[in-house]
This record gives sequence, structure tokens and C-alpha cells, in this order.
Amino acid sequence: MSTHMMNDHDASLTNVVSGIVEDAQNLLKQELKLFVSEQNQKLARAKEAAVMLGAGLAALHIGAILLALMFVHLLIQLAPAHSTWVYYGIVGAIVVVLGAIPIFVGIARLQRINPVPSQIDSTAGGDI
Repeated sequence: MSTHMMNDHDASLTNVVSGIVEDAQNLLKQELKLFVSEQNQKLARAKEAAVMLGAGLAALHIGAILLALMFVHLLIQLAPAHSTWVYYGIVGAIVVVLGAIPIFVGIARLQRINPVPSQIDSTAGGDI
């Protein structure tokens, strides 16, 4: 009879362990689905933001071009002694310098970024 009780006890223990494993698998699957859902929502919000940024940048560029043209014509009106191309050159040079500054700052910031996360780098012992 004790052998029969031990088999029942082993079967009961096996059922409990398999139930725990099954619950853990279900929980892991649910967590993974939740993670994927959250990432998809974040991606959708990022896409919306990118579209808005693109539209704003397009309008900004058109406005900047029109303002540069307006500034050239203002210079022509204020000092008509020079040729028109001189004023276009002056305004163009100013725009180039104003555009180059953030580009160089951005490149410098990108060069300081470490693509390997610090936790991975420290646990790998510098092998990466």
C-alpha cells in the first residue's frame, strides 16, 4: 500500500510541477504579447511624429528659401551699388554657415555615442 501511496504522491507532484511550468509558459507568452503590443504602439506613435516632423520641415524649408530671397531683394533695395549676384552670394554664404554649424555639432555628438550598452560592455569584460 505504501508503494501505491508513493506513486500517487509522485503523480501528484508531477502534476503540480507540470502545472507550474505550464503557468510559467503561459505567463511568458502573455508578457511577450504585451511587450510586442507596446512596441507596436510606440512605433505607431513614432511614425505619426515622423510624418508631422516631415511636414513641418518641408514648410520650414520653403519659408527659409522665401525669407532668403526676400533678404536678397532687401539688400538690393538698400544698397543698389552692387550686382544682384553679390547679394545672393552673401545670403547664400550666411545660410551655408548657419547650416554647417548644427551638422558639425551633430556629427560630434554621434561620434561620442557608444553603440554597445554599458551593461553588456561591462559584463562581457571588454571582449566586444
